[in-house]
Amino acid sequence: MSGNDEQIECPLCMEPLEIDDINFFPCTCGYQICRFCWHRIRTDENGLCPACRKAYPEDPAKFNPLTEDELQRIKKEKRQKDRRKTES
Repeated sequence: MSGNDEQIECPLCMEPLEIDDINFFPCTCGYQICRFCWHRIRTDENGLCPACRKAYPEDPAKFNPLTEDELQRIKKEKRQKDRRKTES
């Protein structure tokens, strides 16, 4: 797998995050999940953030859709951070 194939995944469903999910943080604690899982938790489950257990607000805490250039920059930074961790 080449570096360009690396994708950021939702920690709950393990599906690659869509471009609009990359900058989607539904809870004020900053725990990132995809919009699908957020909706499922709010409608079919207990409505609580899996990380801090606070109730999810009606609107996400932070949501700014990314451009393709921003997405590529984030992927590059994540790869560099992951490399540093494995080299430590």
